[in-house]
Amino acid sequence: MIKKTLILSLIAISLLLISTIPTVAEQGSISDPENDVIETDPVTSETSEVSTKPNLDITKVSYDRSGQMVTLTLTVKGNIENNGDIEVWKLLYDNDYYEEKLAEFEGDEDLLLEYMFALDWNLTTYQMDLFTIENQYTIIFVNQEILIVDYYSEGLIDGDFEVNGDDLAVSFELIDDGDRLGNVSVMTTELMGLEGASYDDELFGECTDTEPVNNDDEEDEDDDDNSGTGVIVLVVVIALLVVAIAAVTYFIRR
Repeated sequence: MIKKTLILSLIAISLLLISTIPTVAEQGSISDPENDVIETDPVTSETSEVSTKPNLDITKVSYDRSGQMVTLTLTVKGNIENNGDIEVWKLLYDNDYYEEKLAEFEGDEDLLLEYMFALDWNLTTYQMDLFTIENQYTIIFVNQEILIVDYYSEGLIDGDFEVNGDDLAVSFELIDDGDRLGNVSVMTTELMGLEGASYDDELFGECTDTEPVNNDDEEDEDDDDNSGTGVIVLVVVIALLVVAIAAVTYFIRR
């Protein structure tokens, strides 16, 4: 009975110690003026602001991070539009897909380039870039399909998305749960073919809940102290867990 009670107590203490490890949480939003979509003339390259593209007109981007999970939500004045094919972006960002297509053309990159230019470039793209202290993540959304690019590994990662009228929400996990958010960039684009007019709107801002990347020496020392404290806590927790597991194993074998 004593053995069983001791084992259960050690397990309970271990779980309690794990639960005390802090979870990083960051959230906020960045607003953008309305009616500032830019139209580019395909002949003269002249630009002008238009108010006739509410589906591209960014009003806000929100970020919500808890632990490793991050959700970015883009809000436009109109509705998120489904238009075009994401294949253009897959060829640019998905290395595996690019290699598969290249193999279809027997390794001839010129033929693959001709194939790319022959695709339908009439498409609406919603792009969000999240810049963290350690990494960069690019999200491409076209017509109910997404690509999430992890620049650290130069590969794609999994994620979920939800479209609700004027909102596009994309959720994914950061590679490093100790990373901090830095800046977020959003761009909406509509191409009317390779030779047609194009429309775009952009928004860039700082995730204000995050410590700046470049602090002064005093702030850097404070951050280093806090970081060191976190590491010490984690080491102590791991050490206690090891002792607890060893104790449990010892009593089970007796």
